[in-house]
Amino acid sequence: MKKLILIIAFLLTINIPIAANNNGDTNSDLRFASYDFLTDTIIEYQGIDDEIAIASVSKLMSALLVFEKINEGSLNLNDSYKYTQEELNLYLYGSDVDIKLGTEVRVSELLDLLLVRSANSSALALAKLVSGSEEAFVKKMNDKAKSLDMNNTHFINSHGLPIIATDEQNISTIRDLIKLCKFIFNNYPNIIDYTKKSEVDLNRLGIRIVTTNPILGRGTIDGLKTGTTNRAGKCLIATATEPSEGLDMNRRVFSFVFGAKSDNERRDKSLELINSSLDNYVYKRVIDGNLLYEMALNPIDYDEESLNIIPKTTLDKLLDVRKVYKLKLVYDEFIAHDIEAGERLGELILLEDGGEVDKVELIAQKSIKRSGWFRRLWKKIKSAF
Repeated sequence: MKKLILIIAFLLTINIPIAANNNGDTNSDLRFASYDFLTDTIIEYQGIDDEIAIASVSKLMSALLVFEKINEGSLNLNDSYKYTQEELNLYLYGSDVDIKLGTEVRVSELLDLLLVRSANSSALALAKLVSGSEEAFVKKMNDKAKSLDMNNTHFINSHGLPIIATDEQNISTIRDLIKLCKFIFNNYPNIIDYTKKSEVDLNRLGIRIVTTNPILGRGTIDGLKTGTTNRAGKCLIATATEPSEGLDMNRRVFSFVFGAKSDNERRDKSLELINSSLDNYVYKRVIDGNLLYEMALNPIDYDEESLNIIPKTTLDKLLDVRKVYKLKLVYDEFIAHDIEAGERLGELILLEDGGEVDKVELIAQKSIKRSGWFRRLWKKIKSAF
């Protein structure tokens, strides 16, 4: 049987495509990306492999190491740290809070200070709790980065402040930071319990903190982390969710913006990336396991005229609604033989603007015997008259 190809249109949404790699930004220092966590897809990007200073975004790695310590059972949310002069010295920097010398601050409170207010002193306190010293903690940060294949990342401290004399800072790339966020959300999605808070009353400490995230609460945005230094510019990793179309699961998307020259640019670019990821892309079931196709059989070789074939698996896919998608049905060539249930007989190919992007095997729904040689001979003789 010759290969038979059918084109089945299933989605006809089209608009003028927008290039994924946008190099037309007026700020040449701006580095950005949008990322779909569910499908592990980088959607739009610019300069994602460029070395960048990451400022207080560094605190995501600090938080990860704290979560790991809690998960091991060697650190508890009710454990506390007594503030020393070393932490108080960081009060000179804008994101910190007024905590008195000798105050006992609990781990739960330090995490709020770290992830809501971006307090540098809380990063230092947590580093000492986890590793005994910041130097030992920074080694853990770099070791963890290496284990996550964040090969272009290097930490010099737990909080992201620059060394004033040399302007040395924690560095990374957006691609490396995507790996970090992916690992955190695969293993410690409860980070959102902290980053979704717009404000926190730490009554025991006599202070109230407000988030540094300028777009928290816009739509479904529930995190994640800001940063600012002269070298890093205005930075923000933001994240938001939405239900998947027809599937019982949520998408989570991220925006990464580094090197913005103003608060407005950071805010606007982050919202643009989040909105584009949610508005222009949809995650849906493209091929359902219940689809049924009829495959014609050679009447000489088989007594039945056709056989039902079905997809071997379902296919869920992230689709760009500005493009045209079609399914191409291809029947395999095969020499006539007994067909077993589950045997491959073709494939469904997903086309995006005419190019193949994925496929699923089509298999026989049931077994069917080939006619015996005498019956095939008889059918050939009958067909000749």
